[in-house]
Amino acid sequence: MASLNTGGKTAYVYDQETDTFYAIGGNTNTAANYIWSGTHEFQSNVTFSDTNAVITAKAGVNNYLNPAARDAALTSPVRGTVCFVRQTAGGAAINDLQFYNGTNWISYGGLVTFNKQAGSGTQNYSLTLSDIGQSITFDSTGTWTVTIPPNSSIAFPIGSEIDVFRMNTGSVTFVPDTGVTLNSKNGNRSIAARYSGASLFKFDTNTWLLVGDLIA
Repeated sequence: MASLNTGGKTAYVYDQETDTFYAIGGNTNTAANYIWSGTHEFQSNVTFSDTNAVITAKAGVNNYLNPAARDAALTSPVRGTVCFVRQTAGGAAINDLQFYNGTNWISYGGLVTFNKQAGSGTQNYSLTLSDIGQSITFDSTGTWTVTIPPNSSIAFPIGSEIDVFRMNTGSVTFVPDTGVTLNSKNGNRSIAARYSGASLFKFDTNTWLLVGDLIA
């Protein structure tokens, strides 16, 4: 019994008048979804009507609506992969150029993304990977403690930078978790005044540097 090969081959028809063979063409269903596993070259402009459409390019910059769309498309990114993310997870426009350092997605910089924290009383904020390259603002009349987790808990890449600003009368103090070394001038770890700030830099596996307008 003959087998069925779905790979296909080009078929031709012969035009006797012109002594020419013509490849048989077919119509494409533009409403259907297609998976392209090979290399395709577009000779003219291509328009994507879906605002959530993902363009994955080997040459150029991959373009995504938000981090979730990026992670869904690039499930196993390699070190050096570059992408452009248009919005935060919350829908705010950031137009951020990012690269993958082998562990995390890192912003190339440009516009500042704010992580705004507010509230009264005594509260704790523990740093996360999403804070890398961001500016955290604390608008509070209470007491805030910023905890730096150990590498075993959250593996911040060496070279991570996080800016922190105090926007109200409430205090903002940095506290290293168990196993973390936090170096700062004279051991000062609290932002000195309203509308002042400090920056955190990860120097080694569990070593951070804190610089800025600080008091004990």
